[in-house]
Amino acid sequence: MNSTEAPQRPLHPIKRLVAFVTRRGSKESPLTPRQNSLIMGESTHYDGVQFDENGVINKNYEEYIHRENELTQQNIKRGIWPEHEAYKKFLTKSGKTMPDISGLSYRDLTPPVKEFINQTYKEYLAQKYRQEYENAQRKTPREPQSYVSYQEYLFQSGRKYIPVYQSGENLSEPDREYITQTYKEYLVWKDEKREYRKNLISRLDSNPLLSQEGRERILKDDERSRQMSNANWLERHLREGDTPPPTIEDGIIMTGTESFILMGLKIKQMKAEAKARGEEYKQPQLSLRPIDLAPLTPERRLQRDQEIVQEEHYKLAKEARETQFDEIAEVIKTKMWKNAPSGHGITIKPYLQIDMGVKADGSVINRSKAGTTIGNAHDALSFGIGYFTDRAAIIDEAQGLLSDEELQKGIKANFIQHTYTVEEEGKTVEKTEMIVIPHAYAEHVRLFCAFLRNAVIIISPDEYTTQIRKALQLETRKAPILRRVSAIAA
Repeated sequence: MNSTEAPQRPLHPIKRLVAFVTRRGSKESPLTPRQNSLIMGESTHYDGVQFDENGVINKNYEEYIHRENELTQQNIKRGIWPEHEAYKKFLTKSGKTMPDISGLSYRDLTPPVKEFINQTYKEYLAQKYRQEYENAQRKTPREPQSYVSYQEYLFQSGRKYIPVYQSGENLSEPDREYITQTYKEYLVWKDEKREYRKNLISRLDSNPLLSQEGRERILKDDERSRQMSNANWLERHLREGDTPPPTIEDGIIMTGTESFILMGLKIKQMKAEAKARGEEYKQPQLSLRPIDLAPLTPERRLQRDQEIVQEEHYKLAKEARETQFDEIAEVIKTKMWKNAPSGHGITIKPYLQIDMGVKADGSVINRSKAGTTIGNAHDALSFGIGYFTDRAAIIDEAQGLLSDEELQKGIKANFIQHTYTVEEEGKTVEKTEMIVIPHAYAEHVRLFCAFLRNAVIIISPDEYTTQIRKALQLETRKAPILRRVSAIAA
């Protein structure tokens, strides 16, 4: 219940924290000129290479992310919300008025207000993405054939881009018609740029053992296969979208990184309040489920299937990069694990697992994941976004939201995966446990941040956690660390 419904009751901790820093921040000015550029909606993305040839994060990029996170945390403490301010500025320039959403989260919005924010936030993102694209073009121009995404194709051709929310939405008929038409054009354009049809004809013509009838049959089958594949791509784009919906807490629109850092400040405040009451703050229990990591038998893939997999690979990796999981990992390393002994070797690496099956009709069974892995000497946490078919790994709260048919194809979700080793019969065995939070669950962003924070604290390589492990005799390593530690802390 929010403060407008029951003013006599204390605010929810996260709302109280947001309200506190917002009130304090309203008396202060932005930190730096760069902060002004953020509020003005100008692009501030780092244009350097993120990872080296070994998959290790680029040092310059790591330092850049560290500075960005430092600034973001200071901004939150001072009540400065760049995403929120940029969105409000966009509304003002567009002649529109920001509705009163004070004290509300996204799920609390009335249908008319939610519809207004959904539409205008998409318009704001389209302008923001175009500005970033144009800024990147001025710095490093690329040839037209290098544009491989639908969004970049529209920007390159000077046309309007309409985001589609990943959580699913009912598009207006004009938007649906426009997206359908331009996406079909994009698929045709991409086929022409790859010259796949031209190369296929060349290979067939150069085969002396192939009859004219066989040649025509192969071309006809290939054309039918491409049409089915393109129809599947379009259907998936309209159904699953390409853009995260707005994240709103206590009337503030924020990015994923801001939401994660705010969660950390919330935990810190709750600990201080518990200490002031003479109580001990207890972490919520983290329920992760072991999963079977046995590799799946690879399906026989035709050329069309390989192209579908490559495109899905690109889209998933791009979305994981834009969601800024690497920035969250840097927050964990520099803020939450900052007191770790030097011998624990904290590393940050990109995480990517491509696991797809393509049916004869071009539909995809997807189990791929992408994100970031942060590890220390004993444990590794991988977290990000992906597709999942195992109902047992999904949080209990979302079980009723998912049909068996959806699971068979792979439902889109955030995940947290913990990897560790145990000794079994004198041998070292690697174990993995995972928790999956579907995007179909309304509070998936908040729950993902909360579970990730709990996991990071539990496996922290600092001296305090080391003592806990010794007290629990975890050298036997007969059960997942997270299960045993969370059970004691609960």
